[in-house]
Amino acid sequence: MKLEKLEVSDSTDLLNVLHDAHKSNEKYRVHFKTAYVDKKIVEKHLQAMPTFAYRNKEGKLVSTISVDLPWIKDMKNLFLLPHINWFATDPEYKNLGYGKKIMNEVIKKYICCELKAPAVTLDTAINHPWLKYYYSSLGFLPIKRMRIVEDHESIYMIKILNKALLSPALVDIIKKYKYRSE
Repeated sequence: MKLEKLEVSDSTDLLNVLHDAHKSNEKYRVHFKTAYVDKKIVEKHLQAMPTFAYRNKEGKLVSTISVDLPWIKDMKNLFLLPHINWFATDPEYKNLGYGKKIMNEVIKKYICCELKAPAVTLDTAINHPWLKYYYSSLGFLPIKRMRIVEDHESIYMIKILNKALLSPALVDIIKKYKYRSE
């Protein structure tokens, strides 16, 4: 599958995969907002955030990922780094490696090569039974627990891409927030 950047015209496809993928987390009592976004929110997101996807041969969206940019107004970005968001794989394609593949490809081709970012962050529900371990397997390190939404506590994670490019201030912030597992 070839990586493509989504446009506003792809909003219905993105909406469907987000709803299908994230509603399955309800069984874990995790309510990701993306399970309930409407088309207007998706369109606004696609206008502001680089969003990438894989499609199957028939054109169905299989896996998607967005990158929140720290310089976009109103972004809540703790470390002023690119932040992975709206990451989802159609349930029909789960456990086939598409999520890992798109995550790695977007980090390598877009975040490292185009943005030249020293690191990337993401957050997830701490009470989700496997997501934090999945992200750890992709090289993300937990650094801070916090409440981002009302219904669950989140864990903020970082993947350092080029330590030499990290500013001393960012290194200090990372040390300050270094998450200690229970």
